[in-house]
Formats: sequence, C-alpha cells, structure tokens
Amino acid sequence: MYKKHVFILFIIWLILLLLNNGSISLWDEDEAAYALFGKRMVETGDWINPDFIWSDIHRKTPFHFWSIALSFLCFGINEWALRLPAVLAIFATGAYLYAWAKRHFNPEVALYSWLIFASSLFANSLGKVALTDAALLACSMWAMGSLWDFLQTGKWKHSAQFWAAISIGMLVKGPPIIILTGGIYACCLLFLPNRNLLWRWYNFLFAAAALLPFVGWAYASYLQDGGVFLTFLYDWYVVKRVGGSVLGQSGWAGYHLGVLSLSLLAFLPFVWGGLAHFKNLYQNNKQLSLFLSFCLLFGWIFYELMSSKLPSYSIAAQPILALLGGIYTQNLREKQQTGFNWVAKIGFGVFFTAWLALIVGLFSAPFIQFPVVEAVATQLQIVGGILGLIWLTTAYFLYKKELEKLILSMAGLGFGLQLLAWGWIVPLLEQTPLKSLATVGKEAVIAQQKQPQITDNQTPIYLIGVGVKQTKPSLLFYLQQPFNLKKGFNFAEIKAEEWELLAKDKPSVAIIGTEAHAYFTDRNQLYPDMQRFEWWSSDDQLRPHNFYLLVKN
Repeated sequence: MYKKHVFILFIIWLILLLLNNGSISLWDEDEAAYALFGKRMVETGDWINPDFIWSDIHRKTPFHFWSIALSFLCFGINEWALRLPAVLAIFATGAYLYAWAKRHFNPEVALYSWLIFASSLFANSLGKVALTDAALLACSMWAMGSLWDFLQTGKWKHSAQFWAAISIGMLVKGPPIIILTGGIYACCLLFLPNRNLLWRWYNFLFAAAALLPFVGWAYASYLQDGGVFLTFLYDWYVVKRVGGSVLGQSGWAGYHLGVLSLSLLAFLPFVWGGLAHFKNLYQNNKQLSLFLSFCLLFGWIFYELMSSKLPSYSIAAQPILALLGGIYTQNLREKQQTGFNWVAKIGFGVFFTAWLALIVGLFSAPFIQFPVVEAVATQLQIVGGILGLIWLTTAYFLYKKELEKLILSMAGLGFGLQLLAWGWIVPLLEQTPLKSLATVGKEAVIAQQKQPQITDNQTPIYLIGVGVKQTKPSLLFYLQQPFNLKKGFNFAEIKAEEWELLAKDKPSVAIIGTEAHAYFTDRNQLYPDMQRFEWWSSDDQLRPHNFYLLVKN
C-alpha cells in the first residue's frame, strides 16, 4: 500500500513538471538560445560546436543541446520537446534521492526528503525552462550518492557510476561538476576513516575513462575551429567567473542562503531545523555527517565566496538540504512531538512572514499599475485567497501540534503555488506583452508564407533597427521554426534605406525594432497598414519595446 501511494505521488509530480510545457512560449533568452542550438544541430548535422546568430555568450559544452536535438528528432521542434530533457532530469534527481535515502535510512526519511525537494520552487522551475542546470543537478546528485555508496561498500560498480556522472556532468556544463566532486573527493581522502577505498586501482581506471568523452569532443571541436570555441569556454566560464563576475551577475554575502531558503520555502522550518540537527546526526553517524558537510561545502558555501553569483550555482545543495530536512522531520515524527529546535522556530517565523507577504502582494495586484500584472490581477487575487486559506490551516496545525497534518498543509502551500502558477497564471501571460515576441515571429511567418517563392526559399523576413538587446533568440526561433535551415536562412538584417529599395521591386516582409526606424527615410508618419506589437523585455528591467510588422505586396 505504501509503495502504491509513493508511485501515485511521483506520477502527480511528473504531471506538474510537464504541465503546460507545450503551450508556454519560450522564455528569453537562455532557453531560446538553447532551442536554436538544438534545432541547428538537427538541421545542419553539426553536433560539435553549438552556434547560432546572437547567441554566442550562451554557448556551453554540448550535452544539453544534444538532448534537446534528440528530443526534437523524436517529438518535433516545439516547446514541449525542448523542455522534456530538463523535466526528465529533475524527475530523475527526485527519484534517485528517494531511492538513495530509502536504502540508507528508511522509507519515511526517503518520502519526507523527496517531498521537500519536489516542492522546491526553483528545482521545479528548471523543468519549465530548458536550462542546463537540470541535467547538471541530476549528474551532481548521482555523483554524490554513488561516491557515498562506494565508501560504504567498496564495490566497483558504485565507483563506475561516480565517474560516469562526472563524465556526463563535464559535457553538460564543465567546471561545476569538477568543483563539486573534486572538493568532496579531496575532503574524503583527508578526513574519512575508510579513505583507503578511494585509492583502489579501478578508481584511476574509471577516472581516465571518464575523461575520454570530454577529450574526444574537445578534440573534435579543436579540429573544427582551431580551438576558438574551447578558448571562449575557458575565458567565459572559468577565468571571468572565478576572478570576478559577468553581465553584472554578482551578489552579496549570503546570496545563496537566500536563494536556497526561498527555493525550499514550503518546508523552510524543517530544512533549517535539519541544519541545526547536524550535531545529533554527527553523534549517530560521524562519517555520514562529515560526507554531507563536504557536499554542502562544495555545493553551496564555495559559491558564497565567489564574486560571480547566479541562483543555479548552489543547485547541488538542494537535495542535500532536503535530505537533512527529511531526517529531522522523521526524528520529530518518531518522538511524536512538535518540539522544534530554536533554528526551526526561527524558520517558522520566516516561513509565515514570507508566505503572508506573498499573499498580501497577490491581493494587492489590482492596485499595481503595471501592464502585465493588470492583465491577471483578478486571477492573482484568487490565488492569494487559496494560499491564504492554506496558510491559516498551516498555522492552526502548528498551534494544535499536529505534525503530520502540518506537513501536509505545508506541502499544500508549495505544490499549490506551483500548480496555480504554471497551470493557470503563466498561461494567461501568453496574452500579455511579456510574451509577445512569439506572436511577432508567428505573424511575420504567416505574412511571409503568403508571399511568392523566390527560387527554392521563402521570401526573407527583413529585420530593421532591431537591436541585439531587443532581438531575443526566441524571435529568431519563431521565425525559423517552420523552415529547414538546409534551405538557407529566411531572415536577414538590413538598413531601412536598403529595404525600401528592395521593396519597390518585389514583395517583402519587415520587422522593425523602433518607431524611429518605422518612419524610414522620407516619411513623417508611420505606414498606415503597419502592425504594432508591444513587448516587455523579461531581462531588461521589464521595460517596453515596440515592434512593427510591415508587409509590402
């Protein structure tokens, strides 16, 4: 019966991860660039160096783009296929965490650990936005779990899994998996009593084998461009991020503590309580507590010391914190009490304050003079009302000291927020200026398809005055989506004066990036049949940018 319930919970979680993934247009701009990398691999057959116009800074080692390309081959070039690899990676991380905790502790610890992780606001979002971090998280969890399994059993199969996780992780994102596993491995060699296992000969054999896929790809990349892409990766992802920050991606001391706490907000008191419970865990299992502290040191604390800051840097710490929260929750349950330690009590204060602030903010939506918020203000209030009821229920169960009902109501807050957000609110945003780039691209393609063919290709869509900051890769994705790149690009940048000369002789379609360019050279007013699209840049301080679509027959 217990297994049946767990299976049902996992199915519900998978449905949540997949919910509306095919109906939500691309999020700028990383996700769109990754979609274009995968699409280009499918259509050109070049699976070595990811490349697409205006997407240079988003290039990474290729595993994630390979998975996207394979998904495109199986399910077509669309948003659902783009996000499927990330969904499977997050799901695999939770499943592995559950199985690992069940094997080393008991089913209850496994269930609570999984519940805390599965309610993570950030981890679940990685299944909704096709970033590399979902696959990296899966590799990180697999590596950490396999290393501990090897330290407990000495079996070569666990060593092989550890190095296999590193091998894939290197192809996913390069340095982060090396920092995490290298730091943990070194600490285990220095401090764990059974460290002699790590010197067994087959560890070195598997380590050498783990390098082969990365070295093979790097060599192929070098042969293709003489090392240009490899040099970029080293400079952009190692030198600049370790020694400073890029694109203003910096933060304060404690940045990642805030990110982790916000992400695990649904069970924050148990997570913080689990950290404070570390002393008890150390007394019961010194070796395990040391190992978990190494995981937190190189999955979290290390990145607090770096100038460069992004929420994804500390993602590997989330399943470890969920495990500590699960251990603490089970400890409370065994004692049949709600006698929380002082850190957990502080966590409850932060928990109730943060959720109350969110609820009040949702109720205040009608008073916020902002186009995107105004479009969904009523719906946000309804969400606030639902969360408010669950919030009151949670406070009641805490007051009554009913631990199991308290846990269920806290899960209701975490899963309820995500279900309402991804199942209702975010789809409504598709009709707002925040997501209008997809509409601009699709309307341009519709206009283009109505034009006569020129040779074997579609009439080009001309981009006029569309700056890089406004020309997000998602616009290019929706311009490119219906066509095969083997037939040539179906868009081109051009100056307004050049387009006017071209438009005199043949039909053409133009996307114009600013109102100044929309006037062109010899006019004092806009073309009367020009369509205007308002777009709010999602990474440019939510400032509005106008696009104009003009068709000349």
